Amino acid sequence: MRIASLQDYVPAQLADLLNSEADYWRSVLFWDYGPIREVLERYIGARLLPGFVLLDGDIPVGYSYYVLGCPVAFVGSLFVLDEYAGAITYASLLSACGRHLQGRPEVQRIEGQLFEFNYAFTDLWVEAGFHPVARRFMVCDLAEQTSVSQRTESHHGQRLPPGWRVSAWRPSFLDSVAFVIYDSYLNSLDAAICYDYRTLTGCRRFLSNLVENPACGTFLPDQSLLLWDSSDNLAAVLLASRISPSTAMIPQISVVRQYQGHGFGRFLLDRFLSSCRKRGWHRVALSVSEENERALRLYERCGFRTHKPFNAYLWNRRDPLTLEQPALGSVVPPGL
Repeated sequence: MRIASLQDYVPAQLADLLNSEADYWRSVLFWDYGPIREVLERYIGARLLPGFVLLDGDIPVGYSYYVLGCPVAFVGSLFVLDEYAGAITYASLLSACGRHLQGRPEVQRIEGQLFEFNYAFTDLWVEAGFHPVARRFMVCDLAEQTSVSQRTESHHGQRLPPGWRVSAWRPSFLDSVAFVIYDSYLNSLDAAICYDYRTLTGCRRFLSNLVENPACGTFLPDQSLLLWDSSDNLAAVLLASRISPSTAMIPQISVVRQYQGHGFGRFLLDRFLSSCRKRGWHRVALSVSEENERALRLYERCGFRTHKPFNAYLWNRRDPLTLEQPALGSVVPPGL
């Protein structure tokens, strides 16, 4: 076994790997990996995607790639073919990627959120100096789950407060939505595991990637829900995407801290699930950190069940869970 640079290969040479990985995404997560694969193959074909390939002789049997957004590097995939999957092969691939990134002084932080499809590799990440944070991939089966309220205009059994309204996504709302995401995660565990959540600029970047790229599914602007208060300030958001012809995804649901605990997240979830039923979706998926107990309980009340546990993996040159956020008082909400 040996390690080579991903940039020495073209997509056709990695077809078996990409096919096998896509099969797992489809069979385990109900996720059509095709749109993500198209992007990967475009960058691999242009020799622009950095990463590593694990070889048995001249045959690629595993690969990883990363994206550099200094001071952060994001590990996008770590996958080995079934017949080669094991501690030695996964450790070799992870070691090559980890040592390379940890050895670059401009990289202060490494993040990865990866599923264990054919080998339980969490211990290998820990041995490489990473901190695992437990997360859950949750699914609401709309065909089986019939007890969720069908409310569409109610809030705790009542109508929304006077003057409040719901709208769909528009590109002009990007800054306002980014502020809601930033405010909702201030000093939270999620801000500790996602560097972009720590600043308003990072939230804009995260949101732009969500809208423009298929990593979280194909964005659905007309099914995304934005909740505005009576002063026409954005209070809460639920962003929607499609990960397969029959499966919707909620890649982001956020409520500004001022309105947290008042049932507005539940209102948006009920409304979205009702809309998905009417449109004929079979299921809705989302992910959440286990330590976010309030969100976890909300999702379970709405009919979501843990489908597959996974981990976020973090490495910092300092404490992996150190928060370095600016004070909110120095940030003015968009439009105010």
